[in-house]
Amino acid sequence: MSQSHTSSGQVLPLQLGPATASQTTDTVVKANDMELHRILMPPGEEIDTRQMPSSVTVHCLQGKVAVTAHGRDTTLDNGQMIYLQANEPHSIKALEQSSVLITGHAASASVDTARAADEAHANLPEHHRPPNIDVVDEASMESFPASDPPARSAITHA
Repeated sequence: MSQSHTSSGQVLPLQLGPATASQTTDTVVKANDMELHRILMPPGEEIDTRQMPSSVTVHCLQGKVAVTAHGRDTTLDNGQMIYLQANEPHSIKALEQSSVLITGHAASASVDTARAADEAHANLPEHHRPPNIDVVDEASMESFPASDPPARSAITHA
């Protein structure tokens, strides 16, 4: 079963608070063209260097984080964000208790893009990885049954 995500037009409740062992990462929105992840990070926690196949924004909702990208460290305080182009290697380190909103913008909904995102998620500490979803199971829940008979039309010879 898939995780429940925010629907279009729904208000996003991004409550801020201390990181907890039970929910340090929350996938807030997952759509074909973007994903939003809220990550609660205790001081000193790092998200290892990764490259995403699409552009991303890192928004510091609360606290202070260092984002390493473009060969330099950039400090983000409350309410600040940084945009990173597709395939830009980057890492994030919490300088204090922090809440970060990461938005991934899909360049296309291709299999290669999904595979690259899965590989990037594999670099996350286990407690920050999005839940595994069986794509075939998800698709079969939303598609017509495979048992429907094929459409047939008469063949005429002239």
